[in-house]
Amino acid sequence: MFGFPHDTKYNDPKLFSNERFVTKGIRLIKAINMAASFLGPDLEPLEDELYKLGWRHIAMQAQPEHWPIIGEALFCVFDDCMLGGFSIKERQAWTLIYNFMGFHMIQGLKAHYGKLAISHAAKVAITNQEVPEIEDPSSSESTFVSTSDEAEVDSSKSKKQLIELSRETLYRDSLMCDKRVPISSISYATVHHVVTSWQVILNIPDWERVTGELFIRYIFKLEPKTIEMFGFPADTDYRDPDLVHDITFMTKGIVLIKAIDTSVQLLGPDLYPLEDIVYDLGKRHVMMQAQPEHWPVIGEALFLVFEECMEGKFTGEVREAWTLIYNFLGYHMIEGLKAQYKHMAERGQQ
Repeated sequence: MFGFPHDTKYNDPKLFSNERFVTKGIRLIKAINMAASFLGPDLEPLEDELYKLGWRHIAMQAQPEHWPIIGEALFCVFDDCMLGGFSIKERQAWTLIYNFMGFHMIQGLKAHYGKLAISHAAKVAITNQEVPEIEDPSSSESTFVSTSDEAEVDSSKSKKQLIELSRETLYRDSLMCDKRVPISSISYATVHHVVTSWQVILNIPDWERVTGELFIRYIFKLEPKTIEMFGFPADTDYRDPDLVHDITFMTKGIVLIKAIDTSVQLLGPDLYPLEDIVYDLGKRHVMMQAQPEHWPVIGEALFLVFEECMEGKFTGEVREAWTLIYNFLGYHMIEGLKAQYKHMAERGQQ
């Protein structure tokens, strides 16, 4: 559920050096800290906040039976870390508070699951048919080669070249980031596919340099205008092998791929805070003179890196998950970018 392989051993000492494992643990304990900080003389407002927080947990496909497990794990931490100070009275107090919070969170979770079930039933009643699965573009040649009179295929091009060109077009069209993606549409399975597939990238030796170099080369290839935007001469050839020795080129590529890593690490059961984080991040992109039309290019370049580096694991299902998450993040970044440009324009008119 947290995006790790099923055969992961909880007592594996290597987990302590796994950044994603540690990050998720820190987030969990910070959530407890936040909940404790809400406690005060008036607990009535807290009920509504907990209810809302509960239904957000649908993104991880949380179930009511998970709450006792989390609570038991928390109490084990208290036993280990309070050095004998977790007295019976304190245990009773925490039990009461935990049950109070858990009850309202579970109510919110159940209510949202109920709404989704009603919504799905309504769609089935209207359409009276199953929702078809999206076909994996890589599973059919007809996806790549049009048979219309307008499409003339040069026989000298190889099948691989045709597939690559068609995929680039497919990626560009699906990564526009121009529509808000409701958080309720991002399931646990979606987040799981993104996180586990990203682990394939992290397992590549010297992954930052390897994928960072590919990433920025693909960006330059797909949109030559970005070459000057990144501070390089307009006639820079993205295929130039000497670029790997250019510190500025490699640094920019590494920064780009690490930004993707940071975004993946932020994915979790509650995606609402992430909207504000990426909105602010989008505002900062004004310094690079970024424009909304750059986002599909960056996404396309990223997907081509995945094609090259995931060794066949960038499947149709994984691609759909990344497409949803990329559009979710990109939309809020672009909104932040637009807001900052508007703010600067208004200041310039004063």
